[in-house]
Amino acid sequence: MKNVAYVLMLIGISWGCRPKNDISPKTAPVDNAFGLKYKDKTIIKAEGLKSTLELSELEDGRCIGKNIVCVWAGDIWVTLVFDNNKVVKLRLDGPTLDQLTSLPAPIPMEAAYTKEARVELNNVPYIVRLERVDVKNLNEEWAGSTPKENYTVWLKIFKG
Repeated sequence: MKNVAYVLMLIGISWGCRPKNDISPKTAPVDNAFGLKYKDKTIIKAEGLKSTLELSELEDGRCIGKNIVCVWAGDIWVTLVFDNNKVVKLRLDGPTLDQLTSLPAPIPMEAAYTKEARVELNNVPYIVRLERVDVKNLNEEWAGSTPKENYTVWLKIFKG
C-alpha cells in the first residue's frame, strides 16, 4: 500500500510540474517556440524589449480534401502585426507534384511571403520564424473552409 501511495504522490508531483501550455501565452520569451491562435496577442520579452504581437490573418490554401486531385499541395500564409505596426507575412510551402515524385522543380514564390523574416524591435534585429501550423478538426472537404480559430501557428523569435 505504501508503494501505491508513493507512486501516486510522484505522479501528482510530476503532473503539477509539467511545463505550461505554450499556446497563446500572455508573454513569450525570445528563443522559445510558442503557439499563437488566430486574433490572439502575446507580449514578446527580451533584454529591454516588450513588444505586443498579434496573429492578425491566416489563410490555408493547401490542397487537402476528399476527391481532390492536386498538382500543388498549397501553402499556409500568416500575417503577424507587432505593436509598432510592423507587419510580417510568413508562409509554409507545400511541395509541387514534381517534388513529391523527386523531379527537380522550382517553387514559385509570392512576393513578401517567406518562412522567416527579419524585424527590428527597439532597434535590435530579430528573426521571426514560422515553425509549423497545427489544425484541429480540419475540414475534410476543403482545408480553406476550416474555421481560423481551429489553427495554432507555432513561432520562434530570436536575435538575428
